[in-house]
Amino acid sequence: MYHPLRSLSEPARRWLLTLALAAGTTAAHAQQNVGVGTTNPAPSAVLDVSSTTQGLLAPRMTATQRGAIAAPATGLLVYQTDGTAGFYVYTGTAWTTLVGSGTAGPAGPQGPAGATGPQGPIGNTGAAGPQGLTGPAGNTGSAGAVGPAGAKGDAGVAGVAGVAGVAGATGPAGATGPAGAKGDAGAAGPVSPTGAAGAIGPVGPAGTTGATGPAGPTGLTGATGPAGATGPIGQTGAAGPAGPIGPTGLTGATGPAGATGPAGAKGDKGDAGIAGPAGSTGATGPAGTAGAAGPQGIKGDKGDAGATGPAGATGPAGIAGPVGPAGAAGAVGPAGATGAAGQGVPTGGTAGQVLSKVDATNYNTQWVTPTGGSGTYPSIELNAVNSTQQSISSLFNTSTFTTLALPSGAGANATLTGGNTWDGSTFTVGSTGAGWYQITGNFVGVAAGSNGAVTIGYQVVLDRNNTFASGGTATAGTYPLAFTTYDSSVNSSLLRNHSLLQTAAYLPAGTTLTLRAQSFSTVNIAYTSTDGSSNLQIVRLK
Repeated sequence: MYHPLRSLSEPARRWLLTLALAAGTTAAHAQQNVGVGTTNPAPSAVLDVSSTTQGLLAPRMTATQRGAIAAPATGLLVYQTDGTAGFYVYTGTAWTTLVGSGTAGPAGPQGPAGATGPQGPIGNTGAAGPQGLTGPAGNTGSAGAVGPAGAKGDAGVAGVAGVAGVAGATGPAGATGPAGAKGDAGAAGPVSPTGAAGAIGPVGPAGTTGATGPAGPTGLTGATGPAGATGPIGQTGAAGPAGPIGPTGLTGATGPAGATGPAGAKGDKGDAGIAGPAGSTGATGPAGTAGAAGPQGIKGDKGDAGATGPAGATGPAGIAGPVGPAGAAGAVGPAGATGAAGQGVPTGGTAGQVLSKVDATNYNTQWVTPTGGSGTYPSIELNAVNSTQQSISSLFNTSTFTTLALPSGAGANATLTGGNTWDGSTFTVGSTGAGWYQITGNFVGVAAGSNGAVTIGYQVVLDRNNTFASGGTATAGTYPLAFTTYDSSVNSSLLRNHSLLQTAAYLPAGTTLTLRAQSFSTVNIAYTSTDGSSNLQIVRLK
């Protein structure tokens, strides 16, 4: 049976109740409440409308007519007959439909919370109305896709709320009376038949063993030091942590549930029986297959490289290749005019002597006899190995440099030739020492007074002819012949705090090369190592 209020949502029904209460306010002023269709209105209702053949009729109008209402009061209710027909209530800011069958629009943004109003008086509790009949439940769909829900049963008409009596004073607790006989259970609404329980599906297959994780990356290879005697073996790095255990294989899929059998007719609810003893614990299922071994842990840092040994002696020069055949003689050109007498080529000289510049003046040359034994190249001019600690006080963020001091002798297996000199800080090319030179050096920074802790390194530059940092301060717009290189990004403190010098250049007679240094740090002084790891080699190539 269709009921006109059933098509309304729960909020709509509440608004109708509010309307009914408002309509009876004036008439109830003298007699507290009014009954329409009843001579015994409910005491808690201002207006009690009772009928089994008629309903409550609200004002009806079109949307245009509703919109033309001047200054509608908050809570005003009308029924719109066109467009989206149904009840509309004015909320104080806009008309809102109470029809619950439409699709809800998107939620608007939440407005700011209003101030909390004062709490109103607590109203009397009305008597609970009789519960409406439960509609028939829809049929249960088979396992798998969910079937459509059954049609919703009609909601029962809400009962009239009774007036709550005044709470009396609590009397003393009486003795507990005997339990009354259990009343008959109310008739239950029809229940859709439940299918018989289906057989339990087979256990899914065991998951496959997870693949072995990839091997951890190989640690960085240290830079290759210069050739020479092998230094002591560095300490072995700590072993990396064990890799995590691999994930357990996937659990097999559960078999489909069987169809539900029909349920028997529901009998009267019986008295609760005595709780039975707890069932015994079921047998433990078989253990799952072990997960694959986790990936190998990351390899530990490579141990610090041992100190570089001194450079070995340079091997003898290779045998010169055969001279190619002479090309065909070109045609003789006409004789040119006799030029003016040349400058700078002195007369005289003997077999085996060579022409060499005396100083930087053009054409100021002389015949000299080469020194250094047979005159073969390469010739090791300098092998300076540091043994005295020096502080490098010039910091990286300044333009000052500290002159580096090494032993003043030529060093083991080295001989200064061509008039070359070395005072521990400056190498000077002699009058017959002009030629190509290879310059290499290794410089390690350690803690003050110790060779055990490699802490702050230092950079070294070659200042040619004192044009870069004469007096210890760099000149803007000038540059040294060469810088040392280093890598501040590596994890190893030994690699991070040592620098390497490598260059080759032609050095005329009279050229000076001075070693100048700066700490890597902008706040801390660096100190030179004294175990031979800080050293300088100069080799004359030709």
